[in-house]
Amino acid sequence: MEIAQGACAADDPARSPTQEGAAKTALARSIELFERCRQEGSLEQREAAAFVLAGQYVLVGRHGEALEAARSIRAPQADPRIMEATALAASGELERAEELAQRTLEEKEADASALRDILCGIRRAAAATPG
Repeated sequence: MEIAQGACAADDPARSPTQEGAAKTALARSIELFERCRQEGSLEQREAAAFVLAGQYVLVGRHGEALEAARSIRAPQADPRIMEATALAASGELERAEELAQRTLEEKEADASALRDILCGIRRAAAATPG
């Protein structure tokens, strides 16, 4: 999260070094609180905190901690919405089942798109690396 001297004010007059410092402080505090939740919360809270922390650690360049947080997530692999849509359809609530299935599919497609973008970035980086 390194920022060139003067870059904030020059690039966006609404952002000053003071605001940047406040944002860094808030992010550090957020990480602290999510870590606390990850240690002391319920299973559901720990899982959610680990997910958020993985992203926050990436933002601040703490990649080892991001990886550790991501690997600590033990949420079930199956999306319960799939079974919910199946149950709704089986009970005759076809409209609700269709809406849920469509929304879930769109989210899964967005995840797949993000994963494709990550793979492209990895392949570009690998191609640019001599060896």
